[in-house]
Amino acid sequence: MKKLALPFRVMDSSLHQKLNHQELDYLSQHVECIQFNKKEVIYDHGSESDSIFLLAKGSVKLGSILDEGKELIKYIAQPGDLFGEKALLNDTARESFAISVRDNAQVWRIPVYALRKLMASNPELALYFAGIIQNRLNTMERRLGNFVAKNARSRIVDFIKYNAETRGKQIGYE
Repeated sequence: MKKLALPFRVMDSSLHQKLNHQELDYLSQHVECIQFNKKEVIYDHGSESDSIFLLAKGSVKLGSILDEGKELIKYIAQPGDLFGEKALLNDTARESFAISVRDNAQVWRIPVYALRKLMASNPELALYFAGIIQNRLNTMERRLGNFVAKNARSRIVDFIKYNAETRGKQIGYE
């Protein structure tokens, strides 16, 4: 883990679009950019839930460890994704982990207190985070439904199609 001295304004994300200049300046004073190597832990189960994270570069695996000791991957965050957003809802310890999947992953750590202050004066920002949480719940429900109702081959096909639709880039004009 290495802290980087990068200005928060260099990143263009959906979060940036929800903030006016004053709010962006305020948030810029409270965030920090951290670089992680492959397999480095960003946060772990039981750690303090005092920040959310905005991925600037790389990939991050989000998941939890089941009672049997198996790893359950819930989500793979890509650049522009926010994660750890449950910290906005309560101050309890984290129930999951976040681990860098690639070397030189860059993550913006955003303190919850700063976001809560902005959300108090910017209802649109609060709705934005509610939408993120709702999308995560919808994705989990879809995946659970697929797991119960479909065989492994069908789940893999659905996973590829879903990721192509939500994250894919069109190539060519066919």
